[in-house]
Amino acid sequence: MRELLGAPSIAEAAKRTGISERTGRRWLARDDVRQRLRDLEREAWAETARLLTGAGSSAVGVLRAVAEDRTAPASARVTAARSILDLGGDLVTMADLLRRVEVLEHGG
Repeated sequence: MRELLGAPSIAEAAKRTGISERTGRRWLARDDVRQRLRDLEREAWAETARLLTGAGSSAVGVLRAVAEDRTAPASARVTAARSILDLGGDLVTMADLLRRVEVLEHGG
């Protein structure tokens, strides 16, 4: 079923899995199949998040090195500094939204 996740269309997904497009459409009409696909999508995004988290420290190190490199062009330093600030702000916003969702879902 993982082949369905990256397919650009139902026809392509059906081709990849060796079924007819009609069968694919029937399967996708089933609630249990749609739920399984949502679960697989969440798993795929979770894995992507783990990989990004692992690379995050290195990426921040590169941005910081460029921002602090007095021999680098000013435009590169400004871009690196802006990226750090933007990403940091996004992270704070996401953490706050996650906390709010948890409060709404679990009451605390």
